[in-house]
Amino acid sequence: LSGIRDCGFTPWIVLDNVPADMSKNPTQNRYGNTEPPADFDLWSSYVRQFVETLVGEFGREEVVQWRFRVGTEPDLNPGHWSGTKEQYLKHYDYTVAAVLSVLPNADIGPGNIMDPVKQRKWKTWGIEIIDHCATGTNHVTGEMGTPLRFFGSSYHTDVGTSDERFDDLVRLLRDKLGEYPQFADVPVEIQEFGILSEDGKWIVG
Repeated sequence: LSGIRDCGFTPWIVLDNVPADMSKNPTQNRYGNTEPPADFDLWSSYVRQFVETLVGEFGREEVVQWRFRVGTEPDLNPGHWSGTKEQYLKHYDYTVAAVLSVLPNADIGPGNIMDPVKQRKWKTWGIEIIDHCATGTNHVTGEMGTPLRFFGSSYHTDVGTSDERFDDLVRLLRDKLGEYPQFADVPVEIQEFGILSEDGKWIVG
């Protein structure tokens, strides 16, 4: 992190894989352990202590300017998350609460979801995170709703493919956020992009 700052960049922290020792049945997939924590209070303490360490090292005024993202493509099973949707929503609530206990104004949101326009046939659930954050029961507080200060999606395309789907994706996310007045101005971001295939075949390398 010091090196990133020395280069003039602002760190974005991805609170991603749960340490394997914190999961009941750790499962190593392509990007590491994809299982939820066995003890959400332990995970929460781990995250809180991490954020406290950041504040102690870099200062509160600095760290509060950083971005905190809870996971990566949580609806990509099993690549990034092999738990259920309900387990991720609980994981999100606990992680947000831990970060905000140290930095109440932290810029925090869920991991970039799978492109819901391209992946409709897979019936991915990532966009439902918005519903949970707006009207669902918070697993930590027992009250309605969880803070959501940005919402991101992946957007992968193919060689030679035009990008009309990009506009459809952004419109879909904006419309979904717009269903809830408290989220109408939440930023929509494409947090992961790449040209991944050509003529129906994955590009390797």
